[in-house]
Amino acid sequence: MDNVLHLIFGNHPKSGTIKSRAEVILRFLKVRVDWVALDDIEKEINISRQDNPSMFYKPLSALKKWRLVDSVRRATGKTRQGNNTYTTYYKWTPERFLVYLRDTLHAKCETELKMFK
Repeated sequence: MDNVLHLIFGNHPKSGTIKSRAEVILRFLKVRVDWVALDDIEKEINISRQDNPSMFYKPLSALKKWRLVDSVRRATGKTRQGNNTYTTYYKWTPERFLVYLRDTLHAKCETELKMFK
């Protein structure tokens, strides 16, 4: 897991706290088979997304970018005014991560090799 987190977040000292939160999120999602609500993730890492949104969403954003987690937004009910309420769910997807790595690295290396000809 350390190599994957190093690949995603780099080695900068300031990324250490983000890496640790991402690791907690990944370990939490890995043991779950089905989709996990965003509220459950918030309880697991003990950071309020209303009080500290950047501390909460930075690791999730990076994990989504690298396709290590997938998200879906579902309507869960209606308010008194008739508006829909939505809940975001996350799921651990290592297969999509491997496909993303293979395709991205292949395209990048192919482009760079063509530059040397």
